[in-house]
Order: sequence, then structure tokens, then C-alpha cells
Amino acid sequence: MLRRLRPKSIKHAIFYGATVGLVMLLMLAGISTYSLFRYRFAIDDFNYAVNKVPQKQALAYEFSRLFAPLDVVPKTKEGCEVQRDNFSAVLTDVEAAMADFRRKADTLPDSRHKLDAGAAVNQLLRRIEVRLPVLRARTEDLAGPKNQEARQALIGQLFPVFKQIENLPQLSERIKVPIERGQKDYESLSVTVLAITGLAVGLFFLLVYFGIRGISRPIQQVVRGARRVAQRDWNYKIEVDWPEEMAELSCVFNEMVTRFRETEEEYECQVEERSRQLVRSERLADVGFIAAGVSHEINNPLHAIMGAAESLQLRLPELTEGAPESEVAPVREYLKMIERQSERCSRITSMLKDFARKGDDSRMPTNLVNIVDEVLQLVGHLSKYRNREISFARSAAAVVDVNPSQIQQVVLNLVANALESMEAAGRLEIRIIDQIDFVVMEFEDNGCGMTQEVQSNLFEPFFTQRRSGGGTGLGLSITDRIVKDHDGTIEVASEGLGHGSLFRVRLPRRAAQSEAA
Repeated sequence: MLRRLRPKSIKHAIFYGATVGLVMLLMLAGISTYSLFRYRFAIDDFNYAVNKVPQKQALAYEFSRLFAPLDVVPKTKEGCEVQRDNFSAVLTDVEAAMADFRRKADTLPDSRHKLDAGAAVNQLLRRIEVRLPVLRARTEDLAGPKNQEARQALIGQLFPVFKQIENLPQLSERIKVPIERGQKDYESLSVTVLAITGLAVGLFFLLVYFGIRGISRPIQQVVRGARRVAQRDWNYKIEVDWPEEMAELSCVFNEMVTRFRETEEEYECQVEERSRQLVRSERLADVGFIAAGVSHEINNPLHAIMGAAESLQLRLPELTEGAPESEVAPVREYLKMIERQSERCSRITSMLKDFARKGDDSRMPTNLVNIVDEVLQLVGHLSKYRNREISFARSAAAVVDVNPSQIQQVVLNLVANALESMEAAGRLEIRIIDQIDFVVMEFEDNGCGMTQEVQSNLFEPFFTQRRSGGGTGLGLSITDRIVKDHDGTIEVASEGLGHGSLFRVRLPRRAAQSEAA
């Protein structure tokens, strides 16, 4: 039930809370106002009962005052006259009280205090009113010699009057009506006030519940999540389903944690790559230092060996004159082998020299399309690559600030590496892609491909995986160094063995300011 009542958003929660608070305020204000009006009605009823309802006791009291003057037995004529005057004055008050009683009885409203007197009550009032003139007539006898008889007669007249007054309805009991009504109002209003107060308290605790459930708890979850993330717990997730703002906040928080995790993984990969590059750079520096010395020391003996082998080949007919061909042929073959292997060693030392020194670093605006075309023309004359298909259809110029000879060496190494990895009828596709500040060259082949381990060590010096078993393992290392010297990047991608490879070289269009200067 509470889940159905819960607000969908904090905005709705605030609106609902304000509405419930206003309802509570209106209910309390309404019951308070109604109670004040009921209290005022009760007071008005009570005042009306006291001041407007005719009181039988008051009328009986006024008549009882007539006995006081008659209780005195005068001895003199003056005493009789005083008794007459006193009785007359009290009788005048009785007449006024009787007239007031009659007026109040006749003017009672029909709505709340109508006296159910009827004909009998009116008859009693008329009987009392009829005796008042009789009493007034007997008053003069009190001052004469018939004082004693007049007193007895008046006393005799008063007793029937009292009996008739006692027969009147107890009008003073009408005071109980507003009191009883006020008591009933008090009881009903007490129950109503208690019910409304209980409802207000329940609504208040309901607001507190939704406030804690919908705002406080989600915020606490976000705080706990932030603390967990601060402790590098990237797998922590916040699950908040309401209200909408808190759910959105939890989603954004989870996305942020995911981005943190991805960023950390990316940084770890970058650190690992930088570490490998550092190790590679240190290794390259060591190799370059060794290569410079080794190539210098070996070149002279190699040239001497090559010269000696060539000289022996020239003198071989003279030295083997008269010898059977079966003995001369192996010697001739060994000399050719010495010459070939010496030339190979010479090429290796030349590559070591190139690897050890940067050479000419001068750069100029160069069209990469022309460089690729020149390399393809050079490779096209090699017979062992004639059965491979090379696709390059770029005609628009792609000008970058590079060292032409070095970039030509890069293209040649990558093309040769791709052609070497392919079987007959293989295909190499070369693409040049223009970007705003960079030019990208892509070399994609459908050759043998490579494993992840090979990709991670591909640019290491002396690392080679050629199927023929040849190669020095320096071509891609030199390529990587040249590209980095040009402030570019080289990337390799392969889905695995048998799925081909993709080399992507990215070169800036303009050289750095220091180099351009």
C-alpha cells in the first residue's frame, strides 16, 4: 500500500508534503474554529436561559416577601399605616415580577426555549393575576380598625397563590437544556478533536517515513557508495528505484564508477605500454651502442673476406688447372657461399649502422602518395612477390612534413613485411586517410596473422617470426623508431592466426615547432 502511495520524484514528494501539511493545518484550524463557535453558542444559550427564561423560584420569592409585612401586629394607628405602606410596596414589586414573568413566558422563541405551558399554565397565571387586584383592594384595610381581619384575609389569599405558583412548570429547569447541549457538544467535539489530532499525527509520521525512505536513505546509499569508490571498489553499484531524481543520481553515479574503472584500466594499459616502451628504448639504446661498435669492427674483416673470396674465384681456374671438375666444383661453390654470406653480414652491419644513428633528420613537405607509388614500383620488380596482389588507388596528394627517405623506409618495411606474411594470391590493401591534423596510412593484408603475444613483442629489436626463418628482427624496430621520431604512432591489429594483419601509421601534417625551426 505504501509503495503505491510513494511519490515518483522529490518534486512530487515536496508537493505531497506541502499538501498534507496544508490539509493538517486546515483540519486543525477548522476544528478549532468550529469548537469556538460551539462554545459561543453554548454561552449564548446559557445566558439566554438565565436572563430570558422566566423563573418560578423568583416569582415565588417575590410573593413570599408579602408575608413579612403581615407578620407584624401593629399596636397603633401609625403602625397600621406603616404596615399598609410596606405591604403595598412589596405588592407593587410582586405585580412587576408577575408582569415580567408573563412577558418572558409570552416572548419565548419557538426554536429552542418554547415553554410548553398550554392552556393550563395560562389559566394558572390568570388565576394568580386575578388575585393581585384582590390583594391590592385589601391593602387599604390594613390602615383601619379592621387591620386584624385584613391581615388574616390577606394571608388566606396568599396561600392559594403559592399553591398555584407551585403548579407552574419548573421554568428554571430550562437552564439544563443549554448545559446538556454544551455537554453533548463537548463530548462530540472531544472525539472529533482526538480523531483529527490522531489523523494529523499519522500524516506527520507518514511524511517522516516517506522523507526517510525517499530522500534520506538514498542519500545515505550514495554516501556509502562514494566511500566505497574512494576505496577503489569499482564494482560497487547503487540500486535506488525511487524517487526519480535519486534513481537518476544512482544511475549517473554507477556510470561514473564505470568510467572510473575503464579509465583506471586504460591508465594501467598505458602505464604497461609506457613501461614496455621504456624498456624497449633502453634496449634500443644498448643495441645502438653495441651496433655502432660491432658494425665498425666487423665491416673491415667482412670486406677482407669478401675480397679474398672474390680473388680466389678469379684465380680458381689457374689454381685448379688440370684438376678434375668433381674436385673443382665444391671449391667454387664454397667460395660463392662465402661471398654470399659475407654480403649478408655486410647488409646486417649496414642495418645496424642505420639503427645506431638517426642520420639526416631534415624534413620537408612530402607527398605520401608518391612515396607509396615509388615503393610499389620497387617491389613490383621483385619476382618472389609477383603473385601477390597490391591495391592502392589513392591519387589525391597527402602532404606531410617528414623525412622522405626515412618514411620511404617505413613504407618499404611494412609492405615487405605484409608480402612476406602472405601466401600466393594474397592481397595487400594500402589506404591513406586524411584527418584534420594528421594523415593515416593503413596496410591491411590477408596473410598469416599473428597472436597477441607476437603483437606485444613485434617492435622489439631482433624479434622475428618470419616463416622462412630469415630476417634480422630490426625492420619493424627501425620503423617504430622512425615513426616516433616524427611524433607519430604506429599500431598493429590482428584477430589471430590466419586472419591477416593491419598496420596503422599516423603522422602529423606539420612538424613540431622545435623541429620546424
